[in-house]
This record gives sequence, C-alpha cells and structure tokens, in this order.
Amino acid sequence: MGCSHTTIIMKTESTNELEKRIIEFECFVTQHFEFLVNDFGLIKGQLRKQDFDDKREAMVSIRYKGGPVDVEIGWGIGFASIGITLRDNNYPESQQVIAKIKNLKPAKVIYFESAVEYLSEGKEVSLIPEISRNISFSEMKNNADKREKLINQSMEEIVKKLAEKLNKYGAEIIKGDTSRFPEFEKYYAEKYY
Repeated sequence: MGCSHTTIIMKTESTNELEKRIIEFECFVTQHFEFLVNDFGLIKGQLRKQDFDDKREAMVSIRYKGGPVDVEIGWGIGFASIGITLRDNNYPESQQVIAKIKNLKPAKVIYFESAVEYLSEGKEVSLIPEISRNISFSEMKNNADKREKLINQSMEEIVKKLAEKLNKYGAEIIKGDTSRFPEFEKYYAEKYY
C-alpha cells in the first residue's frame, strides 16, 4: 500500500490536525514496515491510541504479531518520539541460560534503537535526539524542541529509516534470537537511568 498525499487528504478532510498526523503515521508505518508481513509472516495489528486524556502521555502504536518476537512501532505524541520496541514472546525461557552466564537480568521488552547503538558500538545512534536524566534541564528542553520539529518536518523519513535499521539489524531477533536482550537492557539502563 502506498501513502499518497491524495489518499491522506481524502481520509482527513473532516478531522483535526492531530488526527491527520495520526493517519499519516499509520500510513507510513504500513508502507515502510510491510517487510514484516512479507518476509517474516507477522500480522499487522490495528492502530492503538493510549492516554489521550493527558496530551503529555498521548501515544499511538502499531504492533506486528505472530512470531517469536512482536515488533511495535510507536509515536509518543507528548514526548515527541518515534521508536520501536521488541517483545520476546518466549520470555523468560529464551534468555535464562545466557542471563545466568553473564549475570544479567532477562528482559521481556527492549528499545530497538539503543540495541542498534550497542550492536554498532555507537556508530548508529538514535534518529531522534535522546532525553535522559544525565543531561541538564536546558539540554532536555533543547532536545525536546528538536524532537518535535524533526517529527513535524520529517515523520515519513524517520519511519522509513527505522524500518531500514530494523531490516538491517533486527532480522535474527525477529526470527527469535533474543539471547542478547539482557545485554541490550543493561546498556539502555546504564545510558538512560
């Protein structure tokens, strides 16, 4: 399915600007993550809206299910963030041995971009500026403004690049190799908390 501008406009003539952006997000995800259905046999779920009673917490997401690992692409509207989480459907059995050997905790869900940063030894960084507790308030504010501007101007490009990263770095994980989830979780926790 393509995401022509005409299709988006036709679907959104009577909706507000946020609803138009949500429809665009869904369309971009459907288009650029189609390989999850075609190559991995996952089933695309419906768009889910969460926490719209508080705009700061508002989020939409689409989950691809049906394999050993679910892939969820989400847009945190209030946090101005777009990202991927991977959920191990065989947790904790799939990670017990490796976690015990390396003295790490098994992880049910990982944030994909931090896993890519870890795998690439820092060569691949997050497409959207990160916000962590380790930076000053002014840096947080600056990054939040950059994130919002980036998403407003380049949502499709962000979604497309995330799909490319997932295809490049995530194939074995999607097929069920979650043995490194504990390492990814440790890296994420040390970097952001």
